[in-house]
Amino acid sequence: NLPSTTWNIVLGLGTLFSFLLYAIVYALSSSGVRAELLAKEMTRELEKYKLALDSTSTHIIITDSDGVILYLNEAAEHTTGYSREEVLGKTPRIWGRQMAPDFYTKLWDTIKAKKQVFKGEMVNKRKNGELYTVAAIISPIVDRETGELVGYVGIEEDITERKNKAEEHAAHLVEMERINKLMIGRELRMAELKQQLAKYQKIQMKEETV
Repeated sequence: NLPSTTWNIVLGLGTLFSFLLYAIVYALSSSGVRAELLAKEMTRELEKYKLALDSTSTHIIITDSDGVILYLNEAAEHTTGYSREEVLGKTPRIWGRQMAPDFYTKLWDTIKAKKQVFKGEMVNKRKNGELYTVAAIISPIVDRETGELVGYVGIEEDITERKNKAEEHAAHLVEMERINKLMIGRELRMAELKQQLAKYQKIQMKEETV
């Protein structure tokens, strides 16, 4: 149920998007015309990747190291029901907080303390209150030179329908197994009754001959 290879491609784009954003801020903080020209060039490249991210149907967000949302694509707006204006500057808790506390403790330990990629399923809540299940990949963005945690890229795929179908299928199999057991029990009982009837008929035939 985890995201496919396409997700990994999108994840790469998302990570590059964050890096470019970080680089632009760094370039703008430098002095001189050269830094300004570099920033403009990076901005043009950034727009290309932004277009790619907005074109995908997969929920993608980018946050800072505290989990504050800096970017979300159109698919994330569609999935959560929240607009960018409602989400930017907030954390994913706006649609999250549906799992047990231990789940989030493990999640943050993985991505923040260990700086590793987290993969798993979780339940979120849309703006309209509807619960839905996602397969998620949350990847830390780490500065390769300093090792500093810059932010996170979160990718989610809505698997609610798939999960519901799987649960319905599992429930159907359980019911079929129950019926099968009942039928087997019935057949065994019928066979037992036939044997008893045959014995009774033999006894009756003996009594009649006597």
